Amino acid sequence: MKRLTPFVLGALLGALLLAVFTLGQASASPLAATGCFSDTNGHWAETFICWMKEKGISGGYPDGTYKPANNVTRAEMAVMMQKQSQIPPTVADHYFNSGPNSWAANSGVAGAYVEPFTIRTHLAASTTGTKYFQVTPTLPSTLYGKTTYFKGVLFCYETVSGAVITSVNIRHEKFYGASGVFETLNTLTDDTDRTGYGCRLYQFATAYSYYPDNTLLLLVGVTFPTTAAYVSADGVAFILSASDLGPGYIYGLEAPSFMQEANPDIVPSYGPEEGE
Repeated sequence: MKRLTPFVLGALLGALLLAVFTLGQASASPLAATGCFSDTNGHWAETFICWMKEKGISGGYPDGTYKPANNVTRAEMAVMMQKQSQIPPTVADHYFNSGPNSWAANSGVAGAYVEPFTIRTHLAASTTGTKYFQVTPTLPSTLYGKTTYFKGVLFCYETVSGAVITSVNIRHEKFYGASGVFETLNTLTDDTDRTGYGCRLYQFATAYSYYPDNTLLLLVGVTFPTTAAYVSADGVAFILSASDLGPGYIYGLEAPSFMQEANPDIVPSYGPEEGE
């Protein structure tokens, strides 16, 4: 098998390392020297070599050495790149779109209805006023074998013919089936009147793990001044993140440090503010 030239080897190694640290989301700080191979102690690339061994990308030689100064064959590079491609992202955010038919009129609210992407009232004058609509998604409780955490919601909208979004409420609750009781793990409310178009990112300062017996809810209040008014709910995405802490990290504990948000709970993404 032909050996790679230094230039080609450097380019391929650069591409591999870029892909590894982009997809695998390596630790935010370099790994400590671990002596993972007998001939890498003190080597400038030791922390990276040990990370590749830990992730199963490169196993070294049968005699326990890595031979860091050796050239890499095309076959060895192919094996490492294939193994790297199998590393799932464990700390990235995952956006789950609720879909166009996910909206429902809140129970007990008469005179309101929904159609794909649209929140309306029935064509009767008595049905104008403030109505409430909700999205209650069913999402995976694990991603890539890791526990998931509910971080927030991205809500995109446009108000038409005088409709006003008067409130947005997001809740994360645990349901106890035997007693029929809900325990609120997280809640966030935005009572600012909003008109026009925009996308708003709502994030919890602390996230909690999401399990199948949990309920995630987006509840939106809309005022309809006329029967022609409606809201185009252009998109709703629930944001989950997979932890790397294993199954022993149960719900109700503070989320790992990578999920702590320095920004306020309500973060405007784009679209005009009221009065602009």
